[in-house]
Amino acid sequence: MRRSAELQKFIDPSHLEDKETLTVDGLPLIAVASPSTMEELSRILQSLFENDLSVLVTGNGNRLHVGNPPTRADLRLSTLDLKGILEFDQEDGVIEVLAGTPLPQVRNLVNSEGWELPLDPPGNAPTLGGSLASAAFGPRFGHPRDFVLGLGMVMADGTQTKCGGRVIKNVTGYDLMKLYLGSYGSIGVIGSAWLRLLPYPESKKVLKVSFQKDDEGFKDSLKASRYTSVRVACLTNSYPILEASLGSDSMNLILEIAGDEKAVERDFNELTNAYRADEIDDDVLLRIRSNQNSSPGASDSLAIHFRVLPSKLPVVWSSLNKLGFSCFSYPNRGDLFASLDPNQLTSDTETLVAVRTLASDSGGSFVLERAPLRMKREFDVFGTDPSLSEITSSLKETFDPRGILNVGRVSGRN
Repeated sequence: MRRSAELQKFIDPSHLEDKETLTVDGLPLIAVASPSTMEELSRILQSLFENDLSVLVTGNGNRLHVGNPPTRADLRLSTLDLKGILEFDQEDGVIEVLAGTPLPQVRNLVNSEGWELPLDPPGNAPTLGGSLASAAFGPRFGHPRDFVLGLGMVMADGTQTKCGGRVIKNVTGYDLMKLYLGSYGSIGVIGSAWLRLLPYPESKKVLKVSFQKDDEGFKDSLKASRYTSVRVACLTNSYPILEASLGSDSMNLILEIAGDEKAVERDFNELTNAYRADEIDDDVLLRIRSNQNSSPGASDSLAIHFRVLPSKLPVVWSSLNKLGFSCFSYPNRGDLFASLDPNQLTSDTETLVAVRTLASDSGGSFVLERAPLRMKREFDVFGTDPSLSEITSSLKETFDPRGILNVGRVSGRN
C-alpha cells in the first residue's frame, strides 16, 4: 500500500494526494492520481509505464464490485477531475463529453434542448467513462455501443489515440472502439466520447401487467414487451421493485412506452385491451434501476447477470428460483438478474457448478456481478469460457504488455 510521498519522484506531485483508504476486493489503496486534462492523463500513464507502476482506474466507484480481484496496483487513477462538455451540436444531436463527467449533468443539459441521453446505468451519479468501460446499462437503453460514435483513449504507455468520430459515417477505428467498451479499463483508459443522442419523447406512460409464472405467461410477457413504443420492459416479482409481494405463481411486467403521442396512445390502448394493463407511477423505474445495482443482504451476497436468448428465460428463471435466487429480467433483451441472500449461500462450489451448468445448457453466459471475496478468489467471475480468456489474454499482451492497467480484473484474471 503506497502513499503519495513514495510516488512523487515518478509523478507530478500536483496530481497526487493521499485519500481515505479504498479497499477493492482485499487490495487497499491510498495514493490517488487525478488528472484534469487528457494531456495530464497521458503524462501520468507514460510515467507509470516507464517505471513499471500499476494503477486501478476508477470513476465514481459504482461498478467496482464487478470484476475479478485486482492482483496488482500501486495507486488509484481517478478520472473524476477529467470532466466537462467539450462540444454539443444541438441540431445534429451529438455531444462530446470527458470521461469523469457525471451522467446526470449531461442528461440535464441535453434534456433542456429537447434531446435524451441514451445511457441510464444504475448507481450514484455514474460517470461517462466508468459506464462505458464496464458497458453498464439500465432499464431504458441497451448496450452503450449502440450510442457511442467515437472515443478518445489514452493507452497504457501514455499514447493518445482516437477511434470513431462525431458521425457514424466516420468508421475509422469503429471496430476497435468496440473492444474498449466493456474492457473494464484493462487495455486503455477512456478519456472522452462522442455520443449519439435521441429525441426526447413527446409522450410517456408506465404500465403494469400481471401474468402467471408459466410458459404461456412468459410468452405473453415477451410479446407485450415487443410493442413498437416499448423502451422499458421489466419482468419481476421482486418486492423492492413492486413495493408489494406477489404470490409465487405470479409475476408482473413493468412497461414504459414512449415516443410520439399517437404511437404511445395506440400502444397504450392495445396493451390495455389485450392484457388489462394498468397505468402506474413512473417512480417504479427508479426502483428497477436501483434493484439492478444491488442485491439483498450484506456485501458478501451473490448477484448474477445472465444473458440468454429470450426464449430460454422461462427455464433459466425457474432453475434459479429452485436454487433460491430471486430474479427479474428485461425479457426482450434476454438479460436476467438473479440475487441470493448470503444466509442461503451454503456451498460456493455447488452453487457455481449449478450456475455454470445452467448457462451452458441454455447457450447463454453469465457474470458474477457481486460475490463474496472468497468466491471471487476461487472462481473467475466472467465464467469459464476458455476462448474468452484467450482473447482477453491476447488483448492484454498487445495493449498493456507491462501490466499497468487494472491488472487481474477481466476474464482469465488478465
